[in-house]
Amino acid sequence: MGTFVQFVDAVAWPIAVLLIALLFRSELRSLLGRMTTLKYKELQAEFEKKLDSAEKEAKAISTNKAIDQKIYTNVMDYIEDTKSRLIRIAEVSTRAAIIEAWTELETAIHYTAKEKGMDEGKRVSMNQLIERLVEKGMISKKLLTLYNDLRALRNQVAHTREYHVTYSQAERYIFLAIDFAVELHSI
Repeated sequence: MGTFVQFVDAVAWPIAVLLIALLFRSELRSLLGRMTTLKYKELQAEFEKKLDSAEKEAKAISTNKAIDQKIYTNVMDYIEDTKSRLIRIAEVSTRAAIIEAWTELETAIHYTAKEKGMDEGKRVSMNQLIERLVEKGMISKKLLTLYNDLRALRNQVAHTREYHVTYSQAERYIFLAIDFAVELHSI
């Protein structure tokens, strides 16, 4: 009888938790969908959620500007070469690939600002440059929002040592950053 009591005592709480989880499974699903950060070993839902949001923003603001065929060819070469290089980096280090993709975007911002006469030769932050592009009406506020989302994702990767990004997430980030850079080059 004592063994049975010990057995019941040992399994009572796990069974109670399972029953509660089963009873409230739809509420739990809803709650998990609203969570911004979920850490379990190397699983991090926050990055995925922010990446999804950035992709939605990018789709909403993508433009189909008519551009000259020569420029189009140059842009397509740039896209293919850069994405290919960054994908190769992601195969070795997703963190390094995201940081490199961010660097490409920063280079595009600096280049665009310089081409538009906004670079007075003194050191100006990327945030200031992108905000000037918005102020001058050269890019939309939605593009600024996308910039801030990509920057936040890059910061998470760069400054959180235990943060793990999957190859798929890195690839998606790369495509967003390079498409943004192309958008800036077409201004």
